Amino acid sequence: MSKKKEYIEFIKNELKKGNVSFEKVLSELNRTKLNLKRTQFNKYWKLAQIEHEQIQNKANEAKDKLFIDKELEALKKKLNDKNNHAFELLENIKNLERIKAGHAIKVGGKILIANHADEIRAKAEIRQIRKQIGEWYGFNAPIKTEDVQNIKPIITKRIDD
Repeated sequence: MSKKKEYIEFIKNELKKGNVSFEKVLSELNRTKLNLKRTQFNKYWKLAQIEHEQIQNKANEAKDKLFIDKELEALKKKLNDKNNHAFELLENIKNLERIKAGHAIKVGGKILIANHADEIRAKAEIRQIRKQIGEWYGFNAPIKTEDVQNIKPIITKRIDD
């Protein structure tokens, strides 16, 4: 390895440690290596900073990609969980729709005759489930409309006037 590369590697290692002071790195280099002129060190310092910055950018890009991938997986899992739960709720709706006043229903291990209040509660539960599913999937989101009052007419001038 050439002396130039050796100096640049030394500076990059110091930068990696968090030692970003020009003077401290120069004094550390001169303490451990042969004395280096300030002008020569300045050139190496600039090159090392560029290389260090490139390495840091690549590392940050890799971290960002990893973070984005993890977030995407978490969102997919959450969406799948939400979808599975929505399907379960839809099955509950099917069961609730069977509750009619005067008809027999099976609750647990018993067979009961549903009354009018049971039918009303079942319909209320169905509405609540549909509302919940609608909120999850954004069916209740406000619709964007134009503000017609603030639109100004475009005034054009005829050429032949």
